[in-house]
Amino acid sequence: LSHFYNEEEIRLIYCFLFTMPGVPFLYYGDEINMSYLPLKTKEGGYHRTGSRSPMQWNHSKNAGFTTADEKDIYLPVDTNLGNKTVEDQIDDEKSLLNHVRKLLSLRHQNACLRSVNNIEIIFASEEKKLFIYKRGDFYFVCNPSYYEEHYSFPNNVDYIYGVGETIVNNNDIIIKPNSFAILKIK
Repeated sequence: LSHFYNEEEIRLIYCFLFTMPGVPFLYYGDEINMSYLPLKTKEGGYHRTGSRSPMQWNHSKNAGFTTADEKDIYLPVDTNLGNKTVEDQIDDEKSLLNHVRKLLSLRHQNACLRSVNNIEIIFASEEKKLFIYKRGDFYFVCNPSYYEEHYSFPNNVDYIYGVGETIVNNNDIIIKPNSFAILKIK
């Protein structure tokens, strides 16, 4: 994803992806925002080959993927200084890795957020980018636009998790640009 989107946009995408019905998918390395490496195709990988470089676990030899000689690794490790690793993000509460973990944990802890098709569209409009849907006792508010949006729910809600900035006052919310909020009915 880092080949196309910045980390703020990726966080928003993951909120949407992991709160929709169905079975979400995550390609290894995306949870730490590994970089795409421009590599020649290998065995039909075509342009995807650059997304299949070894997982970057730490800053040791071969990013902790293997202790083998570099020449013996099927695809090269990203050697750019400052590359992202699991080790760098695992203890950082605000890291992308922990963002993904929080979303997966929320999904795992609430049966209504798993693969069941229980989505109810609350708000969608051609004039606004604001998109609101409900699953079980949860509302999901996505504002990928550059404009602040306001909405009033029929129930009082609590802010559970999200990205960007959301202000909740009982059943009224203000959601700032490029934000996603997970709300639960009180």
